[in-house]
Amino acid sequence: MADREFRSPVRKLVALFHASRDKWKQKCQQAKYELKLLKRRYANLKKNHDRWEQQYREAESQRQQLQTEVELLSVYGKYGECKFTRPSYPREEPYAVILHVRICAGGGPQGRFLPRYYFICGK
Repeated sequence: MADREFRSPVRKLVALFHASRDKWKQKCQQAKYELKLLKRRYANLKKNHDRWEQQYREAESQRQQLQTEVELLSVYGKYGECKFTRPSYPREEPYAVILHVRICAGGGPQGRFLPRYYFICGK
């Protein structure tokens, strides 16, 4: 190949080789720039994806907590209201609505013989 010479003048070949090199260089720089933009875009998408995934996990855990609260409330009362209950004593009639009232003479403290009310709620 060394014995083969170009037929075109050298001045034209030099200009052609310079133009070819410059086009290749510009094409390479454009590809590098686009690659850099795509890497930056991927990093931003990854960051947003992680943020949305974290928010989804938090919302899912909150939903599960609320679901368990709803289940507890539905067990203890219709429409989620809580009930007052008291221990039953054999001397009391089950259908009695009015509580037994005992008056202590002298205004002293009431003893533990009175029925106590207990508040039952979702917890």
